[in-house]
Amino acid sequence: MRMLRLWIIPLLFLSACENNEKAQARDDKQSKQTSDQSQSRVSTEFVGSWKLISWISNQSDGTVKHNMGENPVGLLMYDKLGNMSVHIMNSFRPIFEMGYAETGIEELKEVYEGYIAYFGKYTVDETERTITHHADGITNPGFVGAKLVRYYELSEDKLVLSTDRNKTSRLTWLRIKN
Repeated sequence: MRMLRLWIIPLLFLSACENNEKAQARDDKQSKQTSDQSQSRVSTEFVGSWKLISWISNQSDGTVKHNMGENPVGLLMYDKLGNMSVHIMNSFRPIFEMGYAETGIEELKEVYEGYIAYFGKYTVDETERTITHHADGITNPGFVGAKLVRYYELSEDKLVLSTDRNKTSRLTWLRIKN
């Protein structure tokens, strides 16, 4: 009988630990689902395609600079899986006179400076009202792996992304509808 009692105590302990682990796993799963639902609710507001309307920067001397010209062309896309992609170009980029292989350094520089593109994942921080673009690939190799934080203002069909809280540099996007 004494041997039986010696085995019961460890079995009860193991059983209690197993039940505790199951409860913890269930709580973790529920917490993750709640977090995923909250994240997906906010992220869902971004999902879709957006057309660039303007990209302006307020200069320290009070003037306004139109980055990529007064009529930039751009497309921003977010999907429900957390992927994003953006392409922005100056609509007045030079056209190669002699073909790509024969183009000079200055002409290539103008073309390069007139186009920005990157892709990766995105995350939303509703409290800070930021969306972070995690650049897996980008035209500037020095920014591969960068976390590009943007402050957002979002209405149904308009998205304004700023590089800082003061909205020094603002990109205005309109949702593309079917």
